[in-house]
Amino acid sequence: MNRSVRYAILGLLLMGSLLGLPTEGQAQQKTEHGWLKLAASYKGVDIYGRSVNMADTLRANKRILLYFFTVWDKASYYYHQQHILRNLAQTKDGQAISIWMLEMQGAPRAAIEGKEPYPENSPSQGDWTACDGRQAPYTIISDKNIVEKLGVKAYYLPTTYLVCPSGFYIDCYSALESEKPIDAMKAMSDMCLTEEDSPRDIKIIAPVRKEIGEPCSFSSFARSYSSITSYEWTFEHGTPERSSEAEPSVLWTEAGDYKVTLTVGNKNGKQTISTTMHVIDCTKGVKSFPFVENFDQDLMIHPDCWHLYDEDGDGINWRCMYQEQLDIPGMPSPSELKLGRNNSVNCMVSWSSFPTQASFDGGELSFNLIPQSAYNWLILPKISIPSDAPAPTLHYSVMSLSGSDTERYSLFVSEKGYRRADFTHVLASQELAPAGKWASRSVSLAPFVGKDIYIGIKHTDKEKIALLVDDVAVTLDGHYESLSPVPGGDDLSLYQHGAEMYIHFDTYQATRLSVYHSPGSLVYESTHPQSGMSLNVSGWAPGAYIVVLQRDSERALLGKVLIGG
Repeated sequence: MNRSVRYAILGLLLMGSLLGLPTEGQAQQKTEHGWLKLAASYKGVDIYGRSVNMADTLRANKRILLYFFTVWDKASYYYHQQHILRNLAQTKDGQAISIWMLEMQGAPRAAIEGKEPYPENSPSQGDWTACDGRQAPYTIISDKNIVEKLGVKAYYLPTTYLVCPSGFYIDCYSALESEKPIDAMKAMSDMCLTEEDSPRDIKIIAPVRKEIGEPCSFSSFARSYSSITSYEWTFEHGTPERSSEAEPSVLWTEAGDYKVTLTVGNKNGKQTISTTMHVIDCTKGVKSFPFVENFDQDLMIHPDCWHLYDEDGDGINWRCMYQEQLDIPGMPSPSELKLGRNNSVNCMVSWSSFPTQASFDGGELSFNLIPQSAYNWLILPKISIPSDAPAPTLHYSVMSLSGSDTERYSLFVSEKGYRRADFTHVLASQELAPAGKWASRSVSLAPFVGKDIYIGIKHTDKEKIALLVDDVAVTLDGHYESLSPVPGGDDLSLYQHGAEMYIHFDTYQATRLSVYHSPGSLVYESTHPQSGMSLNVSGWAPGAYIVVLQRDSERALLGKVLIGG
């Protein structure tokens, strides 16, 4: 079942209740995704008892439109009555589209024909077997296990997929709801492959970065009607530098950006694609303090040298909230919501339910959620605590994305490494993140003076909503004030003059201006910064730089700049 949850921006309140599939009035938004390979080929009977075989249909060079519905859903019934599906079923010219209407709850034939409700409290919208009084040219299947049998996802109604003869499929809802759905669907159908085509749409599947000496597994995606016959990999300065395996493992011994190239072939030809692997050096760790991370330097991915671990292996892990808002269908823009602490646009999020869809109405954010377990680890870079540190302390802010439910989490320390089994020290067990309100926490690291440690934040809850973490810091004296939004009138920018690169500051009555190179080393400081001053940074190392402004006792984040190599 789906859970519908509302997150009120005013007052940061959230309330949740378990619901079935979306009904009329809920957002029916969908987002188009890339091509996927169908996991299984369906074989069964339709509502009239006639045999249905997907493999035979595809072998006849037909396309199949999978149209998931329930007899009570108005949104699905709309497209049925608008003749869109009927007209698609009549497409000819070698691109015939077979319409498969798939009733997801196993409703009996009488309910599909509109003669009885199913279930008892959900009246059927009408006769799904007819359109304008004529028999609809559809294959209609009623099977409550149809989603699992096909190996696809159907979180919304209607869910629609176009399946090509090659067995690849794509979400086609955006074409169905376009101004000219027939033309849009025909254009999508033209993208289906034939036996004479070489591979298409090649993608290299790998992390965007890896650490020195850490093996990196590569795989790929390619659409091909004919069997793939060859893989040709090249890894610049990697070990190995070449491979003909489908899924090779490679490592690099020096930091840098390296080109990775893949050529995929079938009996008709080859296609080549390249990407860049960013190899980073995390062996040195954090040695300059205070170490501060607000997750704002790169809004799409967690910071360098942080590690994520999906303990329960469900494929859902910590992610940047900014990226989540871009990926979840129906989510408002991150700049509109600002879910991070102090109204920042980013933080880290771990879901204790899977968000399938969101909508924003009347100042409230509503989620459809599938309950699940979290058990996700957010692991800081290696921290080297000096032997003379007077009061080393971990600082962080947490919030439960709920107005009623708290979220449980635990803190661990490792003196060996960042693997799961290395975390043998418990800093805090079964802590609770407050519901709908950011809270700051501090934990002493005194037992680890003079040691190199890793700190892990493990989200341990399940079947709730989400845990948010922001403003993580490690200080040596126990004192830390979370950076506040900078007042109006202060600004900074990065500009180039000839071959020189400058950071330009506009400040107002500042008493100190500090620049830190992530993750925490102080590279510049001025005790009496002047408004309009410019700092030549042409010789600075590439990376993200944090600019902190102090005005008497007030400390604020002026901004961040990214200096390229």
